[in-house]
Amino acid sequence: MTPEQRKIAQQVVQALAETIKECPDGAPLGPMYMAFQQRGMSLEVFEHLINTMVSLGLIEVKNHQAKWIAGSLH
Repeated sequence: MTPEQRKIAQQVVQALAETIKECPDGAPLGPMYMAFQQRGMSLEVFEHLINTMVSLGLIEVKNHQAKWIAGSLH
């Protein structure tokens, strides 16, 4: 991964984290994916990012909604 690709990946994860944090009752995954899809993200990549955030203990997903459960993102 090039430094530029790494920076872009960090920005995408940060955008996901901020969106999820702004929705204390849970951020709906469908509209979030649609917003990223319009920027060219595939469903596979979106699901991979969400699953990674779940496995890291940053978020939990229930009823197609993501909720922030970790502390702050560095």
